[in-house]
Amino acid sequence: MIAAAAALSLLLAADAAHAASKSKTPAKETPSMIELSPADASPQQWTGTASNESKARSLIISDRASWERAWKTSIGADAPAADFAKHVAVAVFLGTRNTGGYSVEFLEPRVADGKAVIRFREKKPGKGRMVIQVLTNPYGVKLFRKTTLKLSIAQEP
Repeated sequence: MIAAAAALSLLLAADAAHAASKSKTPAKETPSMIELSPADASPQQWTGTASNESKARSLIISDRASWERAWKTSIGADAPAADFAKHVAVAVFLGTRNTGGYSVEFLEPRVADGKAVIRFREKKPGKGRMVIQVLTNPYGVKLFRKTTLKLSIAQEP
């Protein structure tokens, strides 16, 4: 019990020292990476399996009219609120899949060659897993803070 309390005390002290060192010397981050971080503390992301898109495609959406049109035509729903003065949206549609178990996973954005790359991965059902036997059209939509960099979307393996 005493050893556990001592270990906890050391962890708390190390965490406090780490926090103090960060506040004295702020991390050097490029403005583009700060801008590309997720939009808010609460994730503004939407996923589903029933889009109207039968072919794979992705969109970068930077205005309200395009946002509303994308939601109405590609997802078949009213668009949620989004502030395009501060945010940009990325929508990824995987196209038709023969079963359930597929989804879009957004990864951390990267800056490469002066461009912001919004990365995503297609999550697939594991081998031998039981999945629903129905056609699905998975999608993912996520808001990011606006950046001055040119945006691109890249699928990762």
